[in-house]
Amino acid sequence: MLTFSEAISLLQKNQIVGLPTETVYGLAGRADSVEAIEKIYAIKQRPMTNPLIIHYATKEMALQEGIFCHLGKELVSKIWPGPLTVIVQKSLHSKIVSKAHCNLSSVAIRVPNHPVMHDVLQKVGGIAAPSANLSGNLSPTTAEHVNRAFLGKIPVLDAGACSIGLESTIIDLRQHPFVIVRPGYWTLEKLSERFPNIIFEENNSVDIITPGSSFQHYAPKKRLFLNVLAPFPSEMGVIGFGKIHINENSKCFVQLSEEANLEEAARRIFSALHELDLSSQCSCIGVTPIPGFGIGKAINDRLMRAALQKN
Repeated sequence: MLTFSEAISLLQKNQIVGLPTETVYGLAGRADSVEAIEKIYAIKQRPMTNPLIIHYATKEMALQEGIFCHLGKELVSKIWPGPLTVIVQKSLHSKIVSKAHCNLSSVAIRVPNHPVMHDVLQKVGGIAAPSANLSGNLSPTTAEHVNRAFLGKIPVLDAGACSIGLESTIIDLRQHPFVIVRPGYWTLEKLSERFPNIIFEENNSVDIITPGSSFQHYAPKKRLFLNVLAPFPSEMGVIGFGKIHINENSKCFVQLSEEANLEEAARRIFSALHELDLSSQCSCIGVTPIPGFGIGKAINDRLMRAALQKN
C-alpha cells in the first residue's frame, strides 16, 4: 500500500493511483495531464466517449474551472464539499485537458468530502478519479476491492472503507430547472428542501455526456436478480434488506440493514455484491426489494444497471 507522500510523488509524475473518497475509491490522475488521462482510460478499459469527473480541494478552486449561474453557485456553496457532482460549461481558463471530458463543451466537477483526498488535491491540484475498477464492473469501496480489480498492479492509498459507498449525485446546472441525471446521496427529496427548482430525469440518451450513465454498469460477474422473494433457490446468494426469513437451503446471505435503513444499505451494497460475487457457495445473486425513495432510488439505479446482462 502507498504512503501519502508516495501517492503525491506518483501523481506529480503523471502516474495513476487508487485514492479514497467518501463515495467510492477512485482511479486517480492529474486532470491537466494528457498522459495521465490516457492512462486512466487505458487501465479502466473505459470507452473514450465516457467523460470523467474532475475533483478539487475547495469550491473556490472548482468554481474557476466551470461557468456557473448564480443559482448554481448558491447550490454548490451550500453542499460542497460532499457527494455532489455538477455538469457545467467549461471555463475558457480551465486547465482540464479536453480528453478528460471527451472534447465536450461541458465538464463534470465535484469537491469530495474526504480528509485524505482533500489533502492530496491540495498538493496536486485537479484530479480525474473515476471509480477504481474495470469499466462496467462493481464499484470499489475498500482498497482491497481495488487490489482485486487490478490484480495488485495499481498502487492504492488505503484509508479504510468509504463512508457513503455509493457514487455521487450528478446534477446538470446548464438548464433550468436543474436536472438530476444520476441519483446518489443527495436525493431529490433532500435537495428540494433547499432548492425547489430541481427535477429528476431518467437518462435514456444514447449519447453519454454524464459519467457513469452507460446502461450496463456496476456489474458483478455472477448473474444478478432483483426483487427476489422467499423461498430463495438453494444456489442463490441473497442480499437482504429489512427483516428477511432465510430458508435452510440458502447457502449465502448478506444483510444490508436489518432495521431497513437506506443509508446503511447504500454504504454496504457494493461490499455485499463483492462478497457474494467471490463466494464459491452460490452461483447467482438475488437482492430482496429495496424501496425506491430517497437514496433507495440511487441503490436501485445501480442494481438495475448491474442486472443487465453482458452480450
